[in-house]
Amino acid sequence: MNNFPPEESPFIREQNSNTGQNLALKIIQDVNFLKDRIDRVKRLHTPNSSVLRTYESMLSTRLAVLDWMRDNGQLEELDEHIKTKINHSY
Repeated sequence: MNNFPPEESPFIREQNSNTGQNLALKIIQDVNFLKDRIDRVKRLHTPNSSVLRTYESMLSTRLAVLDWMRDNGQLEELDEHIKTKINHSY
């Protein structure tokens, strides 16, 4: 019988890893959605500056969360092609 403390159990580590990956994938989807929305708003004849600022703020927040996750080693399990979809151009 293994006597792992709960936080060191291989099962718990795998669950936490999957949760982090799922969260990162959701944030990446949000980033892509927000980039699309920002582009669409900018292409309008009269862009709504309030909506644009809101989308840009939301994008900035999500990119900051991804940076934090990367800095804490939580994105190591994601494929390289997924990580490269993030473009910090905004």
